[in-house]
Amino acid sequence: MLLSIEEIEFKLNEKFSPFMGDMDDLILFKRTESIKDVEVIERKLEVIFPADFLSFITIYNVSKFSLGPVSFGYSDEYLYFLFEANKNDVFDRWWIGNERPKGILYFAGSDPYSFLLNTIDGCVYSMTSESSMDDFKLIARSFDLFIRGVGTAFLKEGTAHEIEKEVGSMDEHFWKEIMY
Repeated sequence: MLLSIEEIEFKLNEKFSPFMGDMDDLILFKRTESIKDVEVIERKLEVIFPADFLSFITIYNVSKFSLGPVSFGYSDEYLYFLFEANKNDVFDRWWIGNERPKGILYFAGSDPYSFLLNTIDGCVYSMTSESSMDDFKLIARSFDLFIRGVGTAFLKEGTAHEIEKEVGSMDEHFWKEIMY
């Protein structure tokens, strides 16, 4: 029932390319250059990216991409954004305390959500500014399911309840909210 990533790519291009560049941030473009420094960033952040996440950022340029309300970055290179958002020596941290939770990365945001990838089990969680550090909500069982769920919701190809079940979410409220 969920759209595949390739279907999402096609439908986004079909929907937003007629705007002649004005809505390119909503089109999922393939990379024109290979991604660099993956191992360096993994080492600095002390993580190993899950295979589905690594495949996605290797194939697609998500540096300034938004999938509906979910924004992936603001710099010319997504890995730079990922590193800056998750390094331990930043003043404006998404976590509480001195150390970022082991294996957890902030990878995208939306109002009011921050999206976290657990690099150990591959699951995607959400949190808000009101969340405590032990109150992350399971949004999807994998990064691939998260992308497919958000893309399916944004393109209005399913119901919130169907998407929630398909992605293995524990937060129906999130999927209802993202649909509208």
